This record gives sequence, C-alpha cells and structure tokens, in this order.
Amino acid sequence: MRKKLTIHFLQNFKLGLKVVTKHNLICWFFFSLVISNTEADNLEKGINKNLSVIIDGGKVSVRYYDFSVEGSKNTSSDVILFIHGFRSNARYFHPIASAFSQVGYRSFSLELPGYDKSTWGTTTELLNYELAAYGRYVASSIEAISGAEDIDLKRLTIWGHSMGSSIVYRAIVDHPNLFSCLKSIVFEAPAFANSITKVSKFAIWLSIKILKLGDRHDSSSERWLKWLGIGGSTDNYQVFVQNAYSMLKPENNIKQEVLDRLGLEKVFWLWSAKDIAVYSPPPDFIPNEQSIQVFVGHSISHRAPKKICDAILGWHSKTHVEVSQ
Repeated sequence: MRKKLTIHFLQNFKLGLKVVTKHNLICWFFFSLVISNTEADNLEKGINKNLSVIIDGGKVSVRYYDFSVEGSKNTSSDVILFIHGFRSNARYFHPIASAFSQVGYRSFSLELPGYDKSTWGTTTELLNYELAAYGRYVASSIEAISGAEDIDLKRLTIWGHSMGSSIVYRAIVDHPNLFSCLKSIVFEAPAFANSITKVSKFAIWLSIKILKLGDRHDSSSERWLKWLGIGGSTDNYQVFVQNAYSMLKPENNIKQEVLDRLGLEKVFWLWSAKDIAVYSPPPDFIPNEQSIQVFVGHSISHRAPKKICDAILGWHSKTHVEVSQ
C-alpha cells in the first residue's frame, strides 16, 4: 500500500512540477546552466587529471580543463582559473575562456570533487562537501596547477561563479597569504547565504524532500536526481544536499575585513538584477568601478562573454595592483 501511495504521489508531483515550471515559480536549474554535450565535443583534448592533492588526510584528484589556445601558453601571459557553481560543471566557463583566449589570456577550469562523473569516468570524493572543504581543495589545487602549468601567481586571477564564489571566499578566509599573492579575484553572481532568493531556498527544500523518498542505501537517489533533473552535474545525493545546506549557513556571508586583508582593489563583482537564483548586488564596500551589472540572469559570463571579457580587460588595464611577495 505504501509503495502504491508513493508512486501515486510522484506521478501527481511530476504533473504538478510541469505546471509550476510554466509559471516560472520553480526552476530546477536555479544555480547554473550546464552546457550541452555538443558544445563540449571539442573540449576532451583539454582534460587534465594527472595531479592530486592531500585534503583532510586523503588523496584527492585534481581534474581541470586547459582552455588555453596555442600561442598563449607562455609564462608572461595573464591566467584565469575558474571555479564552477552548484549543479554546474567546469565546462560552464568555455564561452568566457574563449573570449579571453582571443586576447592572449591562458585559462583553466577546475572540476569540483563530486561533480560530472559522466565526463571524468569516476567521482572524486572528499570527506564532506561543505564550502570549507572545497575551499581547502581550491587552495591546494591552485598550488598544484600553478606548479604543473608554470603559472606566475602574480599574473593569476581566480574566478568563481555562484557557489564557486562562495568557495573562493572560504579559501581566502583560510589561506589569506596565498590569495594576497594573486593578481585579482572575480565574483560572478556570488551565492552568499544572504543573497540566495526565496525561490532558490524553496527549490532546495523541495528537491531534498523529493530525494528523501528514495532509499539512501541503493541507487534510487541517483535515479531521482536524473529523472527530475534536480542534480545537474552532482554525482550523488550527498554532494547535492551538503552543497545546498552549506550555502545557506550564516558563515557563508562575505565580510569586509576578509577582503581588506586580501586587498579590496583586487576584487571585481559581476551581478544581474534579473537573476532569480541570487540577488547579489555588490556590498557598499566594493567600489563602483569594480563591479558591473548585466541583465542576463544567473549565467552572466556564459550569456555575455564578450561584454564581460571587455569589462575585465578594462579594469585590469586601469589597475596596477601591488602584489605581496
């Protein structure tokens, strides 16, 4: 009887979900667009998975794309390392990376542990998938990738999108000396706790309720993730839930004193008033000339790569940031 009731509920829910989606009240893709496989067909040659780092006592693979083009691979080039957001994957940044490659920038995009198993062939696991653990992973990966790719840290920009911005911020909190050596930091549609909209909070809550209908000890959770499209590129239920809860914690809020230690002049902020996932205008302590608003929704750099590239280039050309030695 219980099984029949569950099936009946899910059938009705799926019908209701279609109605709700038509009215734009719930969007399961609330944090990141995952680019199509067609768009990613030519990216396989840029896959790197030979590095590893030690996080919380365990060996963790470092998986990343090299989006650089021939001719830009020299140590005098400026470099960007991208960190993707919730439910997304490292391929999200291909359009903006392509725009920067045309002006000589090298660019790399880091795949977070617990994401995009279908591309990499296996999942990469952490002891937990909260933002602080990801921050430790990002900091260690910066050191590993910069060594392997011969990157001058003084020419390196770290760019986080959505949850990726929160992860970068957590890395800055715990590793200020490393980040004070970098050229700049870009926060794109940052998903800090106080910026996550009610629509997104409700979507998170409802998603978790649905996933709990399955038995966590078999593969049913993964089937539900794929069936409803809830999971995006997350590999499993644990990654999805721990990511979501961690973003909503009060410690996932930006503080001026943290960026002051880094150097506020190194921070650039991208946001959109049309973003239904997060409402993230820059805080008052971010100077106006270090932010830009683009009316394209949550996937700012993916939707407007040329405009964003030009904005960052203009900012870099006007600023001469003193980098700590």
